[in-house]
Amino acid sequence: TDVTGGAPAPPRPVTDADLRYPEDHDQREIGAENFAAARALINAGDSLQNILLRNDQVGGVVADQALTAVSYAARDDSDSARLALDGSRHWIEDLLGSIEIAASRGVTLSSSTGRFPATLSNGLDQPVTVEVEAVGGDPLGIDVPHPVVIGPGGRPPVLLDAHARRVGVHNVTLVVTDSDGTPLGSTDRLPVRSAQVSGVIWLILAAGAGLLLGAVVLRLVRRVRSPRRGRRESVDSRDAGERQVTS
Repeated sequence: TDVTGGAPAPPRPVTDADLRYPEDHDQREIGAENFAAARALINAGDSLQNILLRNDQVGGVVADQALTAVSYAARDDSDSARLALDGSRHWIEDLLGSIEIAASRGVTLSSSTGRFPATLSNGLDQPVTVEVEAVGGDPLGIDVPHPVVIGPGGRPPVLLDAHARRVGVHNVTLVVTDSDGTPLGSTDRLPVRSAQVSGVIWLILAAGAGLLLGAVVLRLVRRVRSPRRGRRESVDSRDAGERQVTS
């Protein structure tokens, strides 16, 4: 019948028994592995788009490729489609991993608070914007700048503020992330030692600095007086010689 003849027909309930799913279709279904690979590639594309300052289309392009591996056309060779997605994801992860962070081997705070530097490096030929996340446990809090813009091939330093709630050594892991907080791959770990310096130590340091300053001033005074004394002795000798000649 045509559409006009079929439209006025009353609806007929359909039960599960009325539906047929051929066995060959069941065997050719796209597996969960392909969906997981597609989801991972889409997430990688989103992270790449989040850090790039001049490209807001790459996430959609990557998503289009990821969906091909879970399409009806991929049923006949779903393994090859999944491997293609994995290859693309690894390529994007290598790009994201070229943005690295490096810190010193260890940091010692003279009190419960202090600052220490870290260096970010951009291995891409495009400007990027990233975030730095510090994972150090509850006793230690670290404030990081948000966000950090890095030019192509740039290596800008960043200063991190540490706040320790108790004395001791705290292991801190610095992680580079995108604007959504997704790690890009590069991390660096360093120990941060916090120590409360007592008033006696500060007094000793101040006394030592005072002695050093006094020694420097005394040496300068002696250096200034020495040429004057030499000139005075020379003048006195010359006057004595003139008196002898006159007599």
